[in-house]
Amino acid sequence: MTFFSDLDAPALIAIVVAVVVSLSVSFLYFRDWENHWTIDEEAPGTLIVFLIAVFLVGAGASYSPNEHAPRKTVEGVARFVAVQHGRHTTTVFICATSCVQTGGYALALNEHAAAVTSMASNYRFTYLAHPTGNTFTGTSLKVVGVSDPDSGQLLYAMDLTNHPYRILAYSCDAALLIFTVFLASYLTRNPRREDSGGERSHESPEQSDSISLKLDSRD
Repeated sequence: MTFFSDLDAPALIAIVVAVVVSLSVSFLYFRDWENHWTIDEEAPGTLIVFLIAVFLVGAGASYSPNEHAPRKTVEGVARFVAVQHGRHTTTVFICATSCVQTGGYALALNEHAAAVTSMASNYRFTYLAHPTGNTFTGTSLKVVGVSDPDSGQLLYAMDLTNHPYRILAYSCDAALLIFTVFLASYLTRNPRREDSGGERSHESPEQSDSISLKLDSRD
């Protein structure tokens, strides 16, 4: 696995966004600092904090604790048991002909797995061997793959692969924006000092004018 082969479209877009935002905001901060203008941290700060949160979520989503988790396979007719609606997800619980085949536990299908599964049809389900859940939501077996037992065609497969370079990319994106925030804070608290030579050169024309006026008055 190489760096770019491990990156997907969202990760590549995140890199571009992080670099563009960091360079643009840094340029504006340096411009205001150079010209002794008031540096507005609030407007870009809100955007940067939002992007940092998005990148950290992306890094977390790229990590899979179940990459090497043991799995089992069962074949049977999908029998509806129950459905559970969450805030952003829906989980469908079924049995493969009978839940006796899975030790009395129901199989938990997420929205994508449920979309390719028709009740009363025969499938081969691949699930994590260890049950998940709690006393409030119930304990079930998480389905990570659905296939047609006759043709062997894979209908659904959950990505359980860890993506280390994707995690690295998102983390570097967040770190770059965090550095930008510290840069803005430093420039705000350390305003640029006036150049003494520049002040002298700026005042020299006025001084020369006053001298010439004095000479004219004497004449």
